[in-house]
Amino acid sequence: MNRRVRAGVTLAIVIALGLALQLIRNQPWTDLAGTILYVAAIACLGAVIIPGRPVLVTGISVGWALVVEGWQATGMPAALVSTMPPLRVVTGTTFAWWDLVWTGVAAPLAWAVLQLVSPAEPDKDAALQQ
Repeated sequence: MNRRVRAGVTLAIVIALGLALQLIRNQPWTDLAGTILYVAAIACLGAVIIPGRPVLVTGISVGWALVVEGWQATGMPAALVSTMPPLRVVTGTTFAWWDLVWTGVAAPLAWAVLQLVSPAEPDKDAALQQ
């Protein structure tokens, strides 16, 4: 199985876990789990698009999560969700500073998952020098 397929299968699993988490989202630990799954989902999607670049893709996923969290501080996502409730899983609704911390926790976890499903490509220049 190639890197893109592994990343795609992992993305499907992460999305399924995130949707299942919505069924119990009022539990105290689900905010942490949701943030980690959100960052992992963006990272896996990135690995489907850019396979073999786990550091780059993890950085993009963390950056995306931080931008979305900042956007939540404007109140616009909450307004969107009020008109289209399914958007809640993509945009969230309210800013929480703890989500910034959870994003930092999620980053190394997402990177570790990408190392398994879409590991970095060997440095071709180093291989030529040997």
